[in-house]
Amino acid sequence: MQAKIDRLTSKIDLMLLGLVLERPMHGYEINQIATSEPMQNWLDISRTTVYYALTRLKKQGLITEMVEKQYNKPDLSIYRITEAGRKLFFDSLAKALAEQEKIFIDYNIGLFFINKLTKEKAFDVLEQRKDFLRKWRSSLQENLRQIRNNPEHPSTLKAVLDHTISIAESEISWISSFIENGSALKPSSDSVFALNGSLANTQLADILRIISSGKRTGTLSLKHGPDLVKICFDSGEVCYVTSSKGLSKDMETNQLGEEVIPASVLKAFNWPDGSFVFTPDLITDSGGISLRVNSCKLILEGCRMIDDWNRIKKVVPSSDIVYELVEGHDISFNKEVLTHEEKTVLDAINGIRSVERLTQITSLSIFDVSRILYTFVICGMVATVSKEKAELFDFLRTFSDALFERLLAIKAEKIARSIEEDLNNLAEQRGMPFSLQDFQLIDHSHVPQDFKEFLSMAKEFCGAQINAVQTQLGSRFAEHVLESIVSQITPEAHDIYERYGFDDIR
Repeated sequence: MQAKIDRLTSKIDLMLLGLVLERPMHGYEINQIATSEPMQNWLDISRTTVYYALTRLKKQGLITEMVEKQYNKPDLSIYRITEAGRKLFFDSLAKALAEQEKIFIDYNIGLFFINKLTKEKAFDVLEQRKDFLRKWRSSLQENLRQIRNNPEHPSTLKAVLDHTISIAESEISWISSFIENGSALKPSSDSVFALNGSLANTQLADILRIISSGKRTGTLSLKHGPDLVKICFDSGEVCYVTSSKGLSKDMETNQLGEEVIPASVLKAFNWPDGSFVFTPDLITDSGGISLRVNSCKLILEGCRMIDDWNRIKKVVPSSDIVYELVEGHDISFNKEVLTHEEKTVLDAINGIRSVERLTQITSLSIFDVSRILYTFVICGMVATVSKEKAELFDFLRTFSDALFERLLAIKAEKIARSIEEDLNNLAEQRGMPFSLQDFQLIDHSHVPQDFKEFLSMAKEFCGAQINAVQTQLGSRFAEHVLESIVSQITPEAHDIYERYGFDDIR
């Protein structure tokens, strides 16, 4: 079988094969050369990688290992290249030097997203990169000076260092030019630091959050047909607005404390399509009004204007989704700025209630709850969670309902009341996020964040129910009740029963 080099480690294989091609070497010597300072400046290799590669090359039959015994010292492994290794080395060397593959530079990923930073921040990190490159270039130049007149180093090492220095200098020159051109660049939609796109694909609230969280200064231009709105920002806060329809501060404004937001600006949140461009450093100061509005409050008020069901469904796509509060969210307002309905929904969110369940608790329509959740999601106040907790609680409620139905069917209401009291005492002592009220399982607002803890409490509660029935009515009746419940629950509930080991509670 013809030996092949793994493309992911070919540079290391080529290096090691080349070293032992010149003469047999022991592992320590190979490591000394491969990890020396001149090498480390242009070759990404470690001692661990060297020994791993040597072992692999030996298994592939590309090198041989001979152990040399030493008096009062550890044995030395001497490595020699085989004929197969020699052939593969020269084949790979020719391919490496004539390589016809594109050069993919990971650093370009950062450049692709550089406009997500403020121009000041972007230039700051680019200067840090340039400073590192200069230090690297200095280290390379020092290496080159040290080996230039040293016959022990091959002339090819000088060529490698010289080539690497030219790469470092080229990147330093490019970054310097980029910063210089960016600093003098006239603010426009063509600027690399401009944000632009379609409002059909991007939520206006998301754009505002990028500007606010990045503390950007500039002008956001929103266009929909003949309508044009410009919102100016100073360090992420709204400072000036203009509109093609004109602005006024009386009947056409919405009040947020002492701050006012023109209605024409808020209506832009409902535009089904259009375009947006955020141009840094460009502040419009004519034809509009000056005002100071917290961007987070603008987002909140704007989201309240949304009445497009299709747009809401993109964020809240289903009534069985479960939400939880986000700890440490970056919204700077508090509950005082929420409406009564928003507070009601916010208080009902607990990490196990679905959207449909929230509508039942709040007595609001599915549209109103979804619109409020849309606002909370966009503002970063809530986030979706796994359905596991909600599914587990639904199973627990189904199990509990079925158990008490059987007790009431045999006219054992007094026993059922006694069991309910005992279970509520257990739930209170253990800090369980549920309890019983008139034989119905109620979920509390406090829910353990850890699913395993939640599952453990659910199994404990189920087991306590069966044990209570057994104590009151005997083992035989308890066994009958359990078998009856399991045989009649839905396939979905039965799957949860088996998946999470509830069959162990009997």
